[in-house]
Amino acid sequence: MRSASRPIIFLILAFGISWISWGIRTAEWLPQYRPVLSLLIKFGPSLAGVLTLVICGGLDRLGRQLLPGLRLARWSLHGLILPFLALGIAALPWILTSGTSGADSGLTALVTLLAIRTFAGGGVGEELGWRGVLQPLLAARWSPFQAALLVGAIWALWHLPATGIFGAVLL
Repeated sequence: MRSASRPIIFLILAFGISWISWGIRTAEWLPQYRPVLSLLIKFGPSLAGVLTLVICGGLDRLGRQLLPGLRLARWSLHGLILPFLALGIAALPWILTSGTSGADSGLTALVTLLAIRTFAGGGVGEELGWRGVLQPLLAARWSPFQAALLVGAIWALWHLPATGIFGAVLL
Protein backbone atom coordinates (compact mmCIF):
# COMPACT_ATOMS: atom_id res chain seq x y z
CA MET A 1 0.00 0.00 0.00
CA ARG A 2 1.28 3.45 -0.91
CA SER A 3 2.50 5.52 1.99
CA ALA A 4 0.52 8.55 0.72
CA SER A 5 -2.75 6.71 1.39
CA ARG A 6 -1.94 5.92 5.04
CA PRO A 7 -2.81 9.39 6.41
CA ILE A 8 -6.09 9.28 4.43
CA ILE A 9 -6.97 5.89 5.94
CA PHE A 10 -6.15 7.23 9.41
CA LEU A 11 -8.30 10.34 8.93
CA ILE A 12 -11.29 8.39 7.59
CA LEU A 13 -11.10 6.03 10.57
CA ALA A 14 -10.47 8.74 13.21
CA PHE A 15 -13.25 11.03 12.03
CA GLY A 16 -15.56 8.13 11.22
CA ILE A 17 -15.24 6.41 14.60
CA SER A 18 -15.50 9.61 16.63
CA TRP A 19 -18.03 11.61 14.62
CA ILE A 20 -20.42 8.72 13.98
CA SER A 21 -20.30 7.85 17.69
CA TRP A 22 -20.85 11.53 18.53
CA GLY A 23 -23.86 11.69 16.19
CA ILE A 24 -25.43 8.56 17.66
CA ARG A 25 -24.84 9.81 21.21
CA THR A 26 -26.17 13.29 20.45
CA ALA A 27 -29.29 11.93 18.72
CA GLU A 28 -29.79 9.63 21.73
CA TRP A 29 -30.51 6.69 19.45
CA LEU A 30 -28.82 4.21 21.77
CA PRO A 31 -28.97 5.79 25.25
CA GLN A 32 -28.00 2.52 26.96
CA TYR A 33 -24.65 2.67 25.12
CA ARG A 34 -23.86 6.31 25.96
CA PRO A 35 -20.72 5.45 28.03
CA VAL A 36 -19.39 3.21 25.23
CA LEU A 37 -20.10 5.89 22.64
CA SER A 38 -18.31 8.46 24.79
CA LEU A 39 -15.22 6.24 24.91
CA LEU A 40 -15.36 5.69 21.14
CA ILE A 41 -15.50 9.45 20.64
CA LYS A 42 -12.53 10.07 22.92
CA PHE A 43 -10.40 7.12 21.85
CA GLY A 44 -11.32 7.36 18.15
CA PRO A 45 -7.95 8.81 17.04
CA SER A 46 -5.90 6.26 18.97
CA LEU A 47 -8.09 3.39 17.80
CA ALA A 48 -7.81 4.72 14.24
CA GLY A 49 -4.03 4.88 14.60
CA VAL A 50 -3.75 1.27 15.71
CA LEU A 51 -6.18 0.11 13.00
CA THR A 52 -4.26 2.07 10.35
CA LEU A 53 -1.01 0.41 11.40
CA VAL A 54 -2.67 -3.02 11.41
CA ILE A 55 -4.12 -2.43 7.93
CA CYS A 56 -1.02 -0.80 6.42
CA GLY A 57 1.72 -2.42 8.47
CA GLY A 58 3.90 -0.59 10.96
CA LEU A 59 2.51 -1.74 14.28
CA ASP A 60 6.01 -2.89 15.27
CA ARG A 61 7.32 0.65 14.56
CA LEU A 62 4.77 2.09 16.98
CA GLY A 63 5.89 -0.38 19.63
CA ARG A 64 9.50 0.71 19.14
CA GLN A 65 8.44 4.36 19.46
CA LEU A 66 6.59 3.71 22.72
CA LEU A 67 9.34 1.68 24.44
CA PRO A 68 11.61 4.66 25.24
CA GLY A 69 8.62 6.36 26.86
CA LEU A 70 8.05 3.35 29.07
CA ARG A 71 11.61 3.68 30.33
CA LEU A 72 10.67 7.11 31.63
CA ALA A 73 7.94 5.58 33.78
CA ARG A 74 9.20 7.21 36.97
CA TRP A 75 8.59 10.65 35.41
CA SER A 76 5.16 9.49 34.29
CA LEU A 77 4.52 8.39 37.85
CA HIS A 78 5.19 11.96 39.00
CA GLY A 79 2.61 13.16 36.49
CA LEU A 80 0.07 10.75 37.92
CA ILE A 81 0.78 11.36 41.58
CA LEU A 82 1.10 15.17 41.58
CA PRO A 83 -2.53 15.93 40.60
CA PHE A 84 -3.81 13.75 43.44
CA LEU A 85 -1.32 15.29 45.86
CA ALA A 86 -2.38 18.80 44.81
CA LEU A 87 -6.03 17.83 45.25
CA GLY A 88 -5.33 16.48 48.74
CA ILE A 89 -3.48 19.64 49.76
CA ALA A 90 -6.23 21.85 48.34
CA ALA A 91 -8.96 19.82 50.08
CA LEU A 92 -7.16 19.62 53.45
CA PRO A 93 -8.55 22.88 54.91
CA TRP A 94 -12.06 21.88 53.86
CA ILE A 95 -11.70 18.43 55.43
CA LEU A 96 -10.30 19.88 58.67
CA THR A 97 -13.09 22.45 59.00
CA SER A 98 -16.03 20.31 57.82
CA GLY A 99 -15.67 17.67 60.53
CA THR A 100 -16.38 14.81 58.10
CA SER A 101 -14.12 12.16 56.69
CA GLY A 102 -13.14 12.11 53.03
CA ALA A 103 -15.60 9.29 52.27
CA ASP A 104 -18.47 11.18 53.90
CA SER A 105 -17.62 14.53 52.38
CA GLY A 106 -17.63 13.66 48.70
CA LEU A 107 -13.84 13.77 48.49
CA THR A 108 -13.83 10.13 47.42
CA ALA A 109 -16.10 11.00 44.50
CA LEU A 110 -13.82 13.90 43.57
CA VAL A 111 -10.70 11.72 43.61
CA THR A 112 -12.50 9.05 41.58
CA LEU A 113 -13.57 11.64 39.02
CA LEU A 114 -10.01 12.96 38.79
CA ALA A 115 -8.71 9.41 38.23
CA ILE A 116 -11.25 8.77 35.48
CA ARG A 117 -10.49 12.09 33.77
CA THR A 118 -6.75 11.42 34.02
CA PHE A 119 -6.84 7.94 32.54
CA ALA A 120 -9.90 7.94 30.27
CA GLY A 121 -9.90 11.62 29.42
CA GLY A 122 -7.31 14.19 28.64
CA GLY A 123 -4.88 13.38 25.88
CA VAL A 124 -4.69 9.65 26.56
CA GLY A 125 -7.46 8.89 24.06
CA GLU A 126 -6.11 11.08 21.31
CA GLU A 127 -2.35 11.48 21.39
CA LEU A 128 -1.43 7.96 20.37
CA GLY A 129 -3.33 8.59 17.14
CA TRP A 130 -2.45 12.21 16.46
CA ARG A 131 1.19 12.33 17.58
CA GLY A 132 2.11 8.66 17.52
CA VAL A 133 0.70 7.74 14.11
CA LEU A 134 -0.52 10.69 12.02
CA GLN A 135 2.36 13.06 12.65
CA PRO A 136 5.08 10.56 11.65
CA LEU A 137 3.06 9.65 8.54
CA LEU A 138 2.84 13.32 7.54
CA ALA A 139 6.48 13.97 8.49
CA ALA A 140 7.50 11.41 5.86
CA ARG A 141 6.31 13.91 3.23
CA TRP A 142 6.62 17.32 4.96
CA SER A 143 8.98 18.83 7.50
CA PRO A 144 8.29 18.04 11.16
CA PHE A 145 7.08 21.62 11.68
CA GLN A 146 4.69 21.44 8.71
CA ALA A 147 3.46 18.03 9.88
CA ALA A 148 2.81 19.43 13.37
CA LEU A 149 0.86 22.37 11.90
CA LEU A 150 -1.22 20.00 9.78
CA VAL A 151 -1.94 17.76 12.76
CA GLY A 152 -2.96 20.84 14.78
CA ALA A 153 -5.38 21.98 12.06
CA ILE A 154 -6.85 18.49 11.70
CA TRP A 155 -7.12 18.18 15.48
CA ALA A 156 -9.08 21.46 15.62
CA LEU A 157 -11.41 20.25 12.87
CA TRP A 158 -11.92 16.93 14.69
CA HIS A 159 -13.05 18.87 17.80
CA LEU A 160 -15.74 20.87 15.96
CA PRO A 161 -18.65 18.74 17.23
CA ALA A 162 -17.59 19.44 20.80
CA THR A 163 -17.62 23.20 20.28
CA GLY A 164 -21.28 23.49 19.39
CA ILE A 165 -20.33 25.33 16.19
CA PHE A 166 -20.87 22.13 14.22
CA GLY A 167 -24.46 21.84 15.42
CA ALA A 168 -25.13 25.50 14.62
CA VAL A 169 -23.76 25.06 11.07
CA LEU A 170 -25.99 22.05 10.46
CA LEU A 171 -29.18 23.85 11.59
